[in-house]
Amino acid sequence: MKLATLAGALALLLVAPGCGEKKKPANPNDVKSAKKAGGGGGDNNAAGNNNAAGGGDNNAAKPAGGGAATPAKPAGGGGDATPAPAADDGPKPVAQVRAAESRLQAGRYQDAIFEAKRALQRSEKYIPAMVVMAKAYYRLGKLGFAEAVCNRALDIKKSIGACYEIYGHLKLKENDQQKALANFKKATEVDPAYASAWLNYGALELRVKNYDAAIRALEQATSKLPSQAEAHLNLGAAYRGSASKQGAGDAAKTLAKARRALLKALSLRSNYASALFNLGILYLDANANFDGKTRVAQLDQAINYFKQYKTAGRLQPNDPVDDYIKNAERAKRRAERAARRATRRKDRDAAKKATKKTPKKKK
Repeated sequence: MKLATLAGALALLLVAPGCGEKKKPANPNDVKSAKKAGGGGGDNNAAGNNNAAGGGDNNAAKPAGGGAATPAKPAGGGGDATPAPAADDGPKPVAQVRAAESRLQAGRYQDAIFEAKRALQRSEKYIPAMVVMAKAYYRLGKLGFAEAVCNRALDIKKSIGACYEIYGHLKLKENDQQKALANFKKATEVDPAYASAWLNYGALELRVKNYDAAIRALEQATSKLPSQAEAHLNLGAAYRGSASKQGAGDAAKTLAKARRALLKALSLRSNYASALFNLGILYLDANANFDGKTRVAQLDQAINYFKQYKTAGRLQPNDPVDDYIKNAERAKRRAERAARRATRRKDRDAAKKATKKTPKKKK
């Protein structure tokens, strides 16, 4: 009996604001080009926990920051007050926004806010500065300030993907998955070039098992973030989930896509624990002759990936990988016995045919 189904152990990753793809510096004539996602963050997937197998979905990696906060405007006498803006005319504060984006990427969130405020002193309605400020507030856990800045930005311009993405993360913190999903989707609609929104939207569709929608979103994410391992990881998990709903012929093709996506993630990040774990599950749950391998060879491959996973990351006490290995070893022994029985049957059948063809000798 298999310990996991295709619905189990889906590796999900949500990219928090200020942690994602890099874009070109701000262009005063192109607001979208200034929506830099920020720092390139490490593996936020916590493979030991989020990949844990079971009947239900696992939690996606949560973005950094504090708990939910009541929206509050970042104005007033405190240190978070936005400086009094200057008239919104003259040259755009491109240099200040570039400096703010650089600080955001480096994890210097207070400095990013300072530079964004300098930009807004020169041009009070400069959207790129507001976006950087909102992301930095979010990363500091000042969620009310992040929301208030986005509210102000969207009053000026309705098509700011970064702000809808931040709203999505805020709704996740409130455990409102449906509104989070709606906001991530809205971010992709208003700004189709905003790559991390596609990744977040796809990851959340994957969590709720809308596999076809997840695949469409994550294919967009991988095309826009070809070197981001997490995007390929989630796409592989989505293909794997989709295969569970398909007939044998289509499932084989979809599982092959899942394998390619997971191997791509592993090629982009060596010893990527989440990819190793999901490859193990892929081979454990594989259909007959998947990857041109016998069932015994598939299970050997699954065991190998699980053992690599054990050495790739820091395991937590409740990690299920040892149960997976034991289950795969039991399944392998059964497969080996079945293969021996099949060989004996084949030999008996061959012997019977040879006997029938042998002519009787005349006395």
